[in-house]
Amino acid sequence: MNILILTDQKLIKELQRRFEENHKTIQKFKEFTEELKLVNKNLEESKALKSHFISNITNEIINPFTSILRLSRSIISLKKENMKKIISMVSFIHYEAFNLDFQLRNILLVAKIEAGNIYSEILNVDLKKLFKSVIYSFRFKAKKI
Repeated sequence: MNILILTDQKLIKELQRRFEENHKTIQKFKEFTEELKLVNKNLEESKALKSHFISNITNEIINPFTSILRLSRSIISLKKENMKKIISMVSFIHYEAFNLDFQLRNILLVAKIEAGNIYSEILNVDLKKLFKSVIYSFRFKAKKI
């Protein structure tokens, strides 16, 4: 059996070493706790943003889709004599379908950009064609105003 005998000075040095080691461990623990608090805060913010995003997306998709379904159901029940009303409803269906298509394309594009699958690039564009395309796309909305 080995008996280790420590002098008072060796004992004090060992206690100081352990105290410093414990102090460093406590500091690391405090730093780690602060990092975890920050990560938790970021997760909460991310969760709130995700919830807000989903709520907005739901409205942007569900509202036009619901309109399309209701209007098409109404058109089916109309008689041929109400052609003016049918045309008006079909025009509105087209408008809502265009909005739905626009929103879905934007959502998918943003997802691809965030995933790193698409990068922006600078191109020469025929402005006349671009303006005609935009005007054509929004013609039904312009008629409503």
